Amino acid sequence: MLPTLDDFLASGARWNGEHHGVHYELSWHGRSEYQESGIWCWYIIVTDEQFYPEEWTLLRLKKQDRELNGSWHRFWSYEDFPDVDPHGGWTFGEQETYLGKDGKKHEKVKVGCDYAHSWDRDGGYWHGRADIERDVKASIEKLLKLFPRRRVRCAYSGKWDDADKFFTTNAGWQVHVDSEAKAAEMHHNWRRAERVQA
Repeated sequence: MLPTLDDFLASGARWNGEHHGVHYELSWHGRSEYQESGIWCWYIIVTDEQFYPEEWTLLRLKKQDRELNGSWHRFWSYEDFPDVDPHGGWTFGEQETYLGKDGKKHEKVKVGCDYAHSWDRDGGYWHGRADIERDVKASIEKLLKLFPRRRVRCAYSGKWDDADKFFTTNAGWQVHVDSEAKAAEMHHNWRRAERVQA
């Protein structure tokens, strides 16, 4: 027997996207006794590979280890993350370390907000996926205005580097000059875009 619509609405779902090189996540937390209409949330995800060190220090979250009911828990303080108009303010933050394609350890920060505030309830929880996706993209654009200096990611190799070390392909991809030969060999439309003569 297939799951019913009620089964799906009581569960959760996630959608991932990218806007101007910044990753985001949309999530739906299903209906429950706590929240009969379910909860929409969005998250911005940034890494230290994207930003230069002096900018990254302004984006990192502060670690807070606290004892609660006899157990220690790690929390990440998101209050200092730049205010880029998250819906109702930041309500979530975490930071983790991962191994990059360069073999080095890197940091990733994920901050988010939810649509479960009293004014959302009073308004009838009218928000849908398109609404929160529009909101997260607007917040990403505000973040990028605050930090216009960023590294670029190679569409072929995943390498991050300064923007002047990339070229645009016929297909519109940004490719690092170190990957030019391999990218052109593997994909015929990954060659440098031809310039139009004026």
